Amino acid sequence: MNRFHFLFILFLFAVSARLSAQTNGERPFKPHLLPDGEFVPRNAHAPFGRKMWRGGLLVHGFEGIGYGILAALPPETSGWAPGTFSHYGENLKRAWTSPPEFDHDHWYINYVGHPYQGTVFYNAVRSQNAEMWQSALFCTGQVFVWEFVIEAGLEQPSIQDLIVTPFAGIVLGELIHHGTMRMAKNGLKWYEAVAVTVINPMFILNNGFLRRPKQIQ
Repeated sequence: MNRFHFLFILFLFAVSARLSAQTNGERPFKPHLLPDGEFVPRNAHAPFGRKMWRGGLLVHGFEGIGYGILAALPPETSGWAPGTFSHYGENLKRAWTSPPEFDHDHWYINYVGHPYQGTVFYNAVRSQNAEMWQSALFCTGQVFVWEFVIEAGLEQPSIQDLIVTPFAGIVLGELIHHGTMRMAKNGLKWYEAVAVTVINPMFILNNGFLRRPKQIQ
């Protein structure tokens, strides 16, 4: 990985960390519990543009981490041939002038990793109370950014990824969202917080660990 890619990944990670720690002084935009225990996510009543901006920065920070991990893995695992970083521009041009191809990644990357990636894209804005259709469009757009911009300089866009990531991400992401919101009612118990961190990390980055008040635990 050259110096540019390393610095780019560090920048995205820093932005993501800053956003996750940010607190907003405007009460309507902060996550909170209503008197009846109902959970109100961050930016619940904000315009979609605000949700999309925050979600996009978090997603690209998440992608930067994944990009760095894949770059450090052996070529037989990542699917990125040795020396591809030095031909990034040529590969990017090919991605935009040739059709996508079937990839030969391991099954767990295509059918576990990419659906999970899709749920992360989806819930980056759904966990801010975006509408389902807005979250679906956001997820699909982020898949195309990953396949045709970020990863396209390393390998040709994948037919499986373009289909599996958004469709599985939207369906599973919505199920995860409903489960998370049900657990968030009255605040998260400690074991619910652990589960949500694993299955819905964007919810935690957007809303934090809103713990259940002691009087109702």
